[in-house]
Amino acid sequence: MSAYAPHKYNPWEMAPEELEATFIGRQPLLDRLLEAVREQSQAESIQHYILLGPRGIGKTTLLLLLRRRLKRDPDLAARWLCVHYREEEYYVYTLRDLLALALESLHADEGVAEAKAVLDEAQAEPDDEKSQAILLSGLRRISEARGQRFLLLVDNLDQFLRGLPKRDETETFQHALRKLLSTEHFLMLIGTSTRHFEEFASYDEAFFNFFCPITVGNLSDDEVDALLLARACFDDNHDFVRDYEQHKANIRTITFLIGGNPRFVLMLYEILSQQRILPVVHALRQTVDNLTPLFKDVLEQMSRQQSKTLDAIMRLGGAGSPTDIASTARLALNVVTTMLGRLRDAGFLASEGEGKGRPATYRVRDQMFRTWYQMRYLRPNRRRLELLADFLRAWFTAAEREATIEHLHGEFQKELADGLTHHARETALTMEYYAASLEQCDSRRRHMEQVAENYFVVGDPHQAALTMAEASGIVAESHARYQTAGLVDLGNRLLDRQDYERAAQSFRQALLKDGSSVPAKIGLGYCLTELGDHHAAEHELSAVIAMPQAPAYQRAFALLFRGRAKAGQGDVEGGAGDYTAAEKLPGAPPEAVAFAILARGKAKLQTAHMAGALADFTAAAELPGALPDQVVDALLNRGVSYGDSGDNSTALRDFDAAVNVAGASKSQTLLATLMRGFAQKKLGNTGAAIGDFAFCLEGRPKEATLGVAIKALSSELATAGRGGEILQWVSRLDELEPSGAPTEDRVLVRIAVLGRMADHLSLDAASEALEIMMKTPDAALRERLAFLVPALELARTGDEGVLAKLPEAEREAARRIAATLAKSRQEG
Repeated sequence: MSAYAPHKYNPWEMAPEELEATFIGRQPLLDRLLEAVREQSQAESIQHYILLGPRGIGKTTLLLLLRRRLKRDPDLAARWLCVHYREEEYYVYTLRDLLALALESLHADEGVAEAKAVLDEAQAEPDDEKSQAILLSGLRRISEARGQRFLLLVDNLDQFLRGLPKRDETETFQHALRKLLSTEHFLMLIGTSTRHFEEFASYDEAFFNFFCPITVGNLSDDEVDALLLARACFDDNHDFVRDYEQHKANIRTITFLIGGNPRFVLMLYEILSQQRILPVVHALRQTVDNLTPLFKDVLEQMSRQQSKTLDAIMRLGGAGSPTDIASTARLALNVVTTMLGRLRDAGFLASEGEGKGRPATYRVRDQMFRTWYQMRYLRPNRRRLELLADFLRAWFTAAEREATIEHLHGEFQKELADGLTHHARETALTMEYYAASLEQCDSRRRHMEQVAENYFVVGDPHQAALTMAEASGIVAESHARYQTAGLVDLGNRLLDRQDYERAAQSFRQALLKDGSSVPAKIGLGYCLTELGDHHAAEHELSAVIAMPQAPAYQRAFALLFRGRAKAGQGDVEGGAGDYTAAEKLPGAPPEAVAFAILARGKAKLQTAHMAGALADFTAAAELPGALPDQVVDALLNRGVSYGDSGDNSTALRDFDAAVNVAGASKSQTLLATLMRGFAQKKLGNTGAAIGDFAFCLEGRPKEATLGVAIKALSSELATAGRGGEILQWVSRLDELEPSGAPTEDRVLVRIAVLGRMADHLSLDAASEALEIMMKTPDAALRERLAFLVPALELARTGDEGVLAKLPEAEREAARRIAATLAKSRQEG
C-alpha cells in the first residue's frame, strides 16, 4: 500500500503517467478542447475559452492533459506551442509582464532559443511601452518563422485579471489584453475560473461575451466509483480494491456529500486507504486557507441580504428550503426567494427537487467554499472539518466506527508507550473524527471524552479543552470560559479514574485560562491532598472559602476537602472543625453534609473515639438527601467498626443493609457484598461467604475488589477441599478482570491463588492451576507468569538447577515463592 502523498491533490506535482491513470470522467471535455484548438489552427478569427467550475473539480488537470495530448498529436504539435501559466503567478502586473512570461516559458519549457534574445532586448529597454512592443513583435516573428501559433493556458483567469491594486489599472490591463487577443491571430487563450466573474458576465465590462464558457461539472456516482478504483490500482492498493465492493453502495451518499468533486474524492480515498485523517486535514486546511482572499472577496461583493441568505444556508448544513432559509436568516420569504435566484444565477447555488407542489432545495455548489465558511465562521466546531465526519458516517456503519475507535485507542496507547508522541497526537485526531461521526449521543460523548483525555496526555491541553467542552455540551459567554469549563470537566473525569497527577494538571490549565474558576480551585485542592501536598491544597481551598461570591455548595466542598488537607498535616482537630463547619454551613447540599459527617466519623476512628464515629456514621446513613453511595459508605464504615470491636452479627446486618441500598453504584454494591462475605466467614457461615465472594466476582468489580474477592474465594474453597471449583474460576480470570488492569496486579492475584492452593490442597493442584493460567491469550501476562513454572518445580524438588535459565531478578523472586510454597507443603 502506498504511503500518504499530498501531491495527489495537486495535479502540477503528479507524474504524467499518474495523471493519465487517474483521469476519469473528463475525456469528452478534453476531446472538445482538442477539437477547438484544431479548428483554430488556421482560423482568421480566434475563439477563446473559459472552463468554469469550483476548486478541485479538475480544471487544471484538463489544461495539463490538453498540453500533453497536443504535444503527442503530430498535426497539432506542428501548429501550436503551449504556454501554461500557473495559478501562483500573481506577479503579472501589466500586459508586458504577461508577454514576458510567455517568452520565458517558450525558452525554458519548449526550447525556443530565439525567445531568449527577445527577452534580453526587452529587459534592456527602460520604457515599458517600448519593451512591450519588443516582446509582442518578437512573439509575432517567432510565430511566423516557425509556422506555429501560441496556446495560452491560464489557471484562475478571474484572479489573473483582477489582481491589480487600482481599478483604473485593472481596466487598462483588461482592455489591453482584450485588444491583443482580438487583433493578434497567433494567440489563443483557454482559461479557468471558479465562477462567472464580473469581467465577462456584465455587458459593460471588458470581456463581456468574449470567451466561450465550458462548465466542468461534478463526477457522477459511476465516475466517483471509477476514480477511487483507478487511484487504488495506480497505488497497487490491493486491500482497498479487494474490500471496495462491500462499500460500493455508499458511493451515492458520498457523491451527495462532496458534490462529485475529484479533489475531495482523493482526500477521502486517503482516509480509506491509510486510515489516517491528519494528513488529509492538513492538506485540506492548507488548500482552504489559500482560498481565503478569494472567498472573502466573493462575500465582500455580495449585498448584505445575499450574504445573510448564504450564511443561513451554511448554518442549515449547506442546503435548505426557502422557508427554512428565511426563518434562519430572519428575512422575509419574498426577499430570500429573490436572493436565492440571484445567487443561483451567479453560480453560487444549485437548486434541486422543485416541482409538483414541492419547494426547491438550495445547495451551496462549491464544497470547498462550504468547508472554508464552516471553518472560519461557524462555532463551535470551526477547528474540525465536519465534511470528514460526514464522510465517515456515510461510509462506515456505527459498529465499524466504534470498532475503529477502540483499535485506534490501542494504537494510541502503544505509540505513547514507545515514546511516539507525535504519532499518538495524530491518532487522537483520527479518533476525534470517528467519535464525532457517531449518531448515538452516549457513545459519542463517551468516545469524545476519551479523545479529550488523549489530547491532554500528549500535551495538547487546548484541543483537550475544546473536545471536552463539546462533549459536555458546554455553553459559555467567552472562548476562555468555554475552554476553562472543558478543562474542569476533564479534570473531574481524571479524578474519577484516580489519575490525580493529570487531573491536577488539567485544573491548573483551567486556572491559567480563568484564575477565578472556583471548580478548578476545588478540584486542584482535592488532587493536591491525594498527592500528599496538603499545604498547597489548604492554600487553594482556603481561597475558595474566603470568596463571598462562591455558592454555598462550593464552599461546603472546599471546607470538606480542606479538612482532609489539615488532617493530612496531622491537624486532626482542625480537620474535624472544617467538617463540622461544612455540616453547619447554611445552604450546603445534603451530599456535601453527608461527606463531611462521614469524614468526621473516619477522623474520630483515628483518635479511638468509637462512640463518636458510630454516631457520625449513623447520622450520615440516615441523612435525608444523602446519595445512595454515601449511605453505603456510612453503613460499611459502621459495619467495619462493629466488626473490629467483635460484634460480627451487628456488622453483618450493616453489610446486608448496604448490599440492598437502592440506587447505589455497582462498585459500591459489590464492595458491600464482599464485606458481607467476610462477616459470614467470621460467623462460620462458609456457604454464605462463598456465595458472596462468587457473586462479587461475577459482577466484574474493579481490580482491587476483584483481587481480594478471588483470594478470599479460593481460600474458602481450598479449605473446603473444592479444588475443582477453584480451577473453574482460574480459567475465567481473564474474562472477569477489568479491561486495562495492570499486568503486575494480575500476576500478584494469580500468585496469591497458587499460594492458597498449595497451602490448603497440594503443589500438584497449584501446578494444575498454573497450567491453566499460562493459557491466557495475553502474551505479556504469559511472559510475566513464566518464572512461576520453575518456582513450583523448585518447591517440589528443591533443585536450584531449574532456575538456571531465569534472569537474576526473576530467579530471586522464584526462590521466595518456592520457599513459601514449600513451607505450605511441609505444614500441610
